[in-house]
Amino acid sequence: MADGGRDAAEACVREVWSGAPRTVRWRGEDVVTGIFKDAVAGRVPVGQFNVDGDAQADLTVHGGWEKAVYAYAAEDYAWWTGQRPDLELGPGVFGENLTVADLDVDDVHVGDRFRIGSTELVVTEPRLPCFKLGIKVGDDDFVTEFLEAGRYGFYLAVIRPGELAAGDRIERTSRHSERYPVYEIARLYRHGRDDPAGLARAAALDVVPESWRRFFGDQLGAIEASTGQRFAPPPASPSWSGYRPLEVVEKRTEQGDAATFTLADPAGEPLPAYRPGQFATLRLDVPGQPSPVVRSYSLSGDPTGGTYSVTIKRITSASGEPGVASGHLHDRVGVGDLIEVKAPAGSFTLEPTEHFRPAVLLGAGIGITPLLSMLRAIVAHPEPRETWVIHGSRNQADHVALDQLDALADEHPHVRLHVAHSRPDDDAPPLRAAVVHPGRVTPELVQSVLPASYFDYYLCGPAPMMSDLFDGLVAWGVPDHRIHYEAFGPATIGTTIPSEPVDPPVEVHFESSGRTSRWDRTDLSVLELAEASGIDLPFGCRAGSCGTCATTVVAGEVSYLHRPSAPIGPGQTLPCVAVPDGPLALDA
Repeated sequence: MADGGRDAAEACVREVWSGAPRTVRWRGEDVVTGIFKDAVAGRVPVGQFNVDGDAQADLTVHGGWEKAVYAYAAEDYAWWTGQRPDLELGPGVFGENLTVADLDVDDVHVGDRFRIGSTELVVTEPRLPCFKLGIKVGDDDFVTEFLEAGRYGFYLAVIRPGELAAGDRIERTSRHSERYPVYEIARLYRHGRDDPAGLARAAALDVVPESWRRFFGDQLGAIEASTGQRFAPPPASPSWSGYRPLEVVEKRTEQGDAATFTLADPAGEPLPAYRPGQFATLRLDVPGQPSPVVRSYSLSGDPTGGTYSVTIKRITSASGEPGVASGHLHDRVGVGDLIEVKAPAGSFTLEPTEHFRPAVLLGAGIGITPLLSMLRAIVAHPEPRETWVIHGSRNQADHVALDQLDALADEHPHVRLHVAHSRPDDDAPPLRAAVVHPGRVTPELVQSVLPASYFDYYLCGPAPMMSDLFDGLVAWGVPDHRIHYEAFGPATIGTTIPSEPVDPPVEVHFESSGRTSRWDRTDLSVLELAEASGIDLPFGCRAGSCGTCATTVVAGEVSYLHRPSAPIGPGQTLPCVAVPDGPLALDA
């Protein structure tokens, strides 16, 4: 669209604009709008949500986390002057914050990162105006003309707050690997029903903002429903079905009373790669147990290394009794032993190619295991991704995998490691790269460490900590779809299930066991109901992630305490997160 044709390295800011919302009269009514802005001289601070002095009237349309700064090409203003000489269409009229020059906007892609002055920004989406653009130019029909012209300008999020000024060079520092044109979002918005393949691609790309991905996914679903055709790719299948025996080829003692078990194919073939953050489900023959013990553990090794590693902390009860699974693994399982393992699974994953947006790995205790796998994938990728690891433990001696984290941060300058110790050791040896903070991992610590909030967040640790971090990040302005978390165990974050009596109670019949129980509390899962009734159902994660507890529904319907991430077969349910919708019968 813009006719500059010069390389992005020569692009510059022509003018900077800022302004507070004001009230104007339109069709006899008062309208509040932020589209009226004034040119700003000198160096201007840019925060994570706005250029200094700027604000938006309607954050559902403009502004916010992913639309902090609006840029428009000076060359497109020249084009508009030729098209509409009857209107005064010059820089600043469309309400941009930055009028840019010599930047080929057709070569601007979602995820492109730019440095302007000391500010670092990333391209997120095109600007689609509301009716207030018509108010600004004095022609209500101009909004339609603007959309049809396809010269939209684009929004940027702030990666690193700083200062900028008119005349500053615009330096493109990195591109997203998908090279997805920012104006393609607007094209699909207007004409996507004619391009289901384009909708499918956009809905699957993490670089596309979540709101647009949902919109395109809904559009695609409507097309598939009306045509009977499927355009979206089918969900990925597990690398193998059921359990297969894997051999323990290494057992390594870790600090923090943990051990890492490296598993390999007994025949020597490399195991399939998995997505960083996934877990494996182990089926263990534990002496003294009436049936195999099933547990799910996050994979902590290199996702493409051909072997699988699980780092398992020894669990001990308040009375000193060892955990059934962890005690067995620590005390009885050694090199050469075989363990039955399901294929890696789980949706708490990081995509290494999405390097355009920095990642923040947050956790505590043994919650480091999936984050360690993610970090290994990040540093193995040829494109460096800015990464912050913020992890907590009681002290250095108890900090699982701290030596590995410290070594990775020391070897890779784009990895910044911060550790929080609630009971620090005064005589602990110095670390090479880690910054040590007293206390725990809290929202306040996270905000003090990070330069801005426009990152992807990955949380794994105790439920109270994750809940506090989730709430704190949302309060800081982070959209909840950018906060990813591991949910092992019955607790979830971002959701509170009320505990209320069910009156009258609902009957749940377990056919194979020949027992009928009464479900009488809204937050009681079917698995917990079965256990309270002395019925032994298999389970792994207890959070709808691993699928181990999948059970056939004989009659009735269920709802879910939260949406499970494990696939559910036809006629089945996951009792660990299911609650009955009326009388229920299960093959259990």
